[in-house]
Amino acid sequence: MIATSAEHFHDSGSHTVYHVASSYRNPIMYKQINKIIIRYFKKSPLLGRSGMPIVPKALVLLSTKAMFRLYTSLRFKLPLQILRLLSITFPSQFGNTYQHHNRKFKIAMRLVKLYEPYLLFNGIFDDRNLETLRIKNGAKETNGIPGFSSKCIDWEDYFINTHIPGLATHVLNK
Repeated sequence: MIATSAEHFHDSGSHTVYHVASSYRNPIMYKQINKIIIRYFKKSPLLGRSGMPIVPKALVLLSTKAMFRLYTSLRFKLPLQILRLLSITFPSQFGNTYQHHNRKFKIAMRLVKLYEPYLLFNGIFDDRNLETLRIKNGAKETNGIPGFSSKCIDWEDYFINTHIPGLATHVLNK
């Protein structure tokens, strides 16, 4: 922000947009994220109620909201509703099972809501204006400044050491 402010200090009518984003120069694909997540949880597994590690599975990637709604309805909501009816009819046999799976479903839906703006977005945030400014101001001087160049993002390191542990803490504390 300081560099862009200095660049346009005398340009009161400037409408130049500076993206500090990675989708143009250093993109990451969902398949890569999925592989990183699986590696992370194989190395640092979450333990289930039984004390056994939860085995990570590959994510199902769907391309539209309609496909997502159809998939979740058939794969999760319908069986969950059947289990709910069973828990009402036979509370001692199915009550805890329904509660357990309903809780897991709600956690999953919270994550979907959290990530929804990113999941089906097909835009690319172009950081060429920032790169031009970086070069103009002496690229070597700005290489070490975090966030000044998206090329410096090591996605595996970010997900393994920052994003996944933070997300796991957030989800487990809800």
